[in-house]
Amino acid sequence: MLFLLCYLALTLTAQSQPLMKTHVETGDVEATPDGTDLAVYKAIPYAAPPVGELRWKAPQPAKPWQGVLKADNFGPWPPQPTRPDLTEDMMSEDCLYLGIATPATSAADRLPVMVWIHGGGFQTGHYGGDLWTCLARRGVVVVSIEYRTGALGFMAHPDLTKESKDEHSGNYGLLDQLFALEWVQRNISNFGGDPTNVTIFGESAGAISCSMLAGSPLAKGLFHKVISHSGGSFGPWTDSPRTLAANASQRGAEQHGLAFQKHLKKKSVKQMRQLSTQELCGREVGFGGFWPCVDGYVITDDLYRNYERGEYNDVPAIIMTNSDEGVLFSPTEAHAEQTQQNIRRMFGDMADEALRVYPANTDEEAYFANGDTFRDMGFAWPSFAWASLQSETGQSPAYAAYLAQPSEYSIVGAKKRHGVAHADDILYLNGMFLSQADKYPTEAAVSEILQQYWVNFAKTGNPNAKGLPYWPAFDKDKPTTMQFSNGASLVPVPNREQIDFIDRFFRQQRKLTEYQRRALSVEAGGTGPFKAMMKEEATLAAHTIFVPRDLSLFSTARPLPVLVWGNGACNNSPWEHFKFLNEIASYGFLVIATGYLPYEEEPYEGPMSTAQQQIESLDWVFRQNSDKRSPYNGKIDTRHICLAGMSCGGLQTLSNCADKRVTSLMICNSGLFNEQNAHTAVSGMPMPPKEKLQDIHCPVLYMLGSETDIAYANGMDDFHRIHHVPACVINYPVGHGGTYRQPHGGEFSVPALAWLQWQLKGDTEAAAMFTGPAPELLKREGWTLECNELFKQYNR
Repeated sequence: MLFLLCYLALTLTAQSQPLMKTHVETGDVEATPDGTDLAVYKAIPYAAPPVGELRWKAPQPAKPWQGVLKADNFGPWPPQPTRPDLTEDMMSEDCLYLGIATPATSAADRLPVMVWIHGGGFQTGHYGGDLWTCLARRGVVVVSIEYRTGALGFMAHPDLTKESKDEHSGNYGLLDQLFALEWVQRNISNFGGDPTNVTIFGESAGAISCSMLAGSPLAKGLFHKVISHSGGSFGPWTDSPRTLAANASQRGAEQHGLAFQKHLKKKSVKQMRQLSTQELCGREVGFGGFWPCVDGYVITDDLYRNYERGEYNDVPAIIMTNSDEGVLFSPTEAHAEQTQQNIRRMFGDMADEALRVYPANTDEEAYFANGDTFRDMGFAWPSFAWASLQSETGQSPAYAAYLAQPSEYSIVGAKKRHGVAHADDILYLNGMFLSQADKYPTEAAVSEILQQYWVNFAKTGNPNAKGLPYWPAFDKDKPTTMQFSNGASLVPVPNREQIDFIDRFFRQQRKLTEYQRRALSVEAGGTGPFKAMMKEEATLAAHTIFVPRDLSLFSTARPLPVLVWGNGACNNSPWEHFKFLNEIASYGFLVIATGYLPYEEEPYEGPMSTAQQQIESLDWVFRQNSDKRSPYNGKIDTRHICLAGMSCGGLQTLSNCADKRVTSLMICNSGLFNEQNAHTAVSGMPMPPKEKLQDIHCPVLYMLGSETDIAYANGMDDFHRIHHVPACVINYPVGHGGTYRQPHGGEFSVPALAWLQWQLKGDTEAAAMFTGPAPELLKREGWTLECNELFKQYNR
């Protein structure tokens, strides 16, 4: 009777029979009837079973079969936690099947195709939940696809990355979806479908999948329209495991995979491949959180940035959210004080504004604040971002929708709510309300309108048709949304104040994560043999670390010598010197600079650095080298440390020159002030007297910018006073700024690297830069060199 209530849009004569038998690339298949007007193929394998050595591998082609495959039962659920209605025997790792409901009576019908991707948080769910027969009866071929979930579908791991010829891991479930869409392109015409008119649609994780496919170059041409129910992936990403505020890169997802391996007490991926599916995905595992990652292959970048650049599959889109999405995920009770603490923890320095737009002054307010923050961060804002970005950069229209129909019925039952819960939209799409129209007349009317829009869109890319309220495409300058409540009507974007706040929050998060990401890769890691990265360390606040990316190349037999650097202008960030310092690290040095990670060419604004920070750096080096929990344990050469700095940082270095842990000094564009010119110093600069030079106990290099360097007179005066240790002064005519900000540190990095290679690694070839009858430095245009008597006799 359901098909009658779905208001037949496709007229079939009594003599017309649905396409009960057909052929696919791997063999013949036979459907089971659904009434007299639909053929339903419940389980067709579209890929080989991903078992054994194919666990955590890209999907492979399905094998052909002999005879006729009777597709009359759904395939197994992908492995996931059991529940009273889902037992272990209902699941299998052999789960890559799809179902098809077709009203076609001939393979030549060329009907529009809708491909469903189920939800379940990428951890649960099943393609057989619904084959959307209501939609099929309106004249479309519906395909529902299964994909791997949980750890089997989304675990990244460094060893799996090494196994992959494309050097990626973790997005196996998305690769399954892509493989299924490729199968649809090759086979759907045999079911009366049109491979040139495919719409993907999904709910929750399925909707998020749709957004990822819309942004993936691998999906180009595999679909032509997209419908999202409650989901989109437009947040920033970091090199850490995923949070609600940021997705994970492959590096971050690999960390999660390693933590999972440790949790399972296994030594390798090989051992993990020997585990049962329930040991990896079952209820008792006690470890979850597996999710798609930015692997540079399936997902190439933050989709927000991809859409800003116009780098996506530009197809028409319907993007819908529900009015009370978060209630499904909220605790049944909330306490004001705890909720306020949670909001402050989540939003940091934006917490006061968050508590204004999501008030939690009472337990009642706190209950709804929990749900609404989840609604807007997880669903409403990504949907708004998607529609806005496509409106701005796309050629294809995006249509925004908002389901707000009041109803006594909800999948959350009697749980307190103030709107349509997450996944309630499925009730409108699958005909549940239409089948009980007497009991739910208003909901049934909304369901009828919604289904008509959806099928119109699948057929033409435009939801509009005669008899329906006109639905314009989203316009970021005049944003409106089609609200489904007591019919359908156009309204301003609901909850706009909250969405605008979340938009500002994600903009802040994006700036932070991109700043951190830029910090991890400076000029492709430098020109040296050890590609370097710039980073912070939680164990050393307010400092920046430059270090070779692969620490496994270093050990007690091949340790990292150390450069401790102080910045110019007493900046508490090495923003002027990061290219220079990164270049040094790429030649196998651990470089510690005072201050916070630099914002590339953006001048630092904040507190000044101090000479004490260099001492903190030295202390940190020794702690890390002896701490068995540290990644630097036993890998630092604490016997060879150069203390250095530029301008104010050089003064800090001279202030600390008596430290016996230091074995070399490098003073750049700096020198101690005389009494006569002390008044020219900037407030806050260290001002030790010239007598401090007598505390120097190791070789020292002064590197100055010639007479145009404002520190030239002070530096040269220092040099001429130093007679008790080897000292050398070199000059290059570029002024006080040196060449630190030029690519790879410019000319200054050449003698600086030679000095460090000689002083900290004993490289005699590098010593030739400064020593001998014809020092190599003088062969470089512009440089001058002067050495004291001890230096002329010095041989490291």
